[in-house]
Amino acid sequence: MTRTSQSVYDKQRGTVMGVLAKGTDLMEEILTECQKHGVSAGAVTCIGSLQKAVFAQPAIQNGKPAYSEPVEWNHLVEVLSATGFLSQTEKGELDLHMHALVVNEEGTISGGHFLKGENPVAVTIEFSVQAVQADVIRAYDEQEGFRLLTFKPQKGE
Repeated sequence: MTRTSQSVYDKQRGTVMGVLAKGTDLMEEILTECQKHGVSAGAVTCIGSLQKAVFAQPAIQNGKPAYSEPVEWNHLVEVLSATGFLSQTEKGELDLHMHALVVNEEGTISGGHFLKGENPVAVTIEFSVQAVQADVIRAYDEQEGFRLLTFKPQKGE
């Protein structure tokens, strides 16, 4: 029997809880599961394993904070802790900004800013999303040089 990604949404508590299937991408599949439930903003956590991990780490470029070139761990890793924020882009597309710590079979720990489409699930990823009813947008900030969260009041506030 082939396992598929699954999730449930407890609307009363505002919590999505689910699992991701082997071979799916960590970030893309969490976004897919949130879309199924109409959840567009919240805090994300997860644990599990990945076939490989691709992430960026802090760097300095031209005297300013930046991200490094992608760091690739092309082997099985355990996700010790991953946290992120679900929001929308300026174009209204669902977005996930996630950072994680991973460990390899030698016990070496690393991590950083995970890159969408680059982190395939090995056995499973177990995740939860604490949803919020708000318009949360991740938009490019010219001054800082990064995409940052902004909050728009909902109608009636």
